[in-house]
Amino acid sequence: MSARLASSVESRLRQQVAAGRLESDAVQLDAGVRLDRLSASLLESSRSVGERLRAHLRRLPAPAERTLIEVGDLRLDLLSRRAYLGPVELALRPKEFDLLAVLSACPGKVHSREDLMANVWDEHWFGPTKTLDVHISSLRRKLTKGGEPAPCIETIRGRGYRFELPPAG
Repeated sequence: MSARLASSVESRLRQQVAAGRLESDAVQLDAGVRLDRLSASLLESSRSVGERLRAHLRRLPAPAERTLIEVGDLRLDLLSRRAYLGPVELALRPKEFDLLAVLSACPGKVHSREDLMANVWDEHWFGPTKTLDVHISSLRRKLTKGGEPAPCIETIRGRGYRFELPPAG
């Protein structure tokens, strides 16, 4: 795009020289220097705009990427990072939301502690995995609905955790 614009400016300058509007060699030289600066500026500008556009597009979810997870009464809006249990919005901390999103994306699947630590925290996490137990415990408390059956996170001994819906009925 910038090359097309630069060639357009160059052709207009040549037309002005041919029409006698730009007479002296100094003016022509000055116009050529300006043209070089303009084309370099336009090229740099188009690069930065293109880079910014690519960065924004990377932030948008791919068309096939999920932006909403609904499992039973639980609804997670991944774009606004809000979680709802029925009509009530849950007050989740950032890591709790990430953990719930990973677990609820595949209900019934067993997620190992290592996978959860790598996906939610960091694969290079240095520290005890007790933080995972604390977050799971906090999520379990927040997912109860005053005695009603609510989605629950089961501990699978020796394997990890599984997100399950309560039995219907």
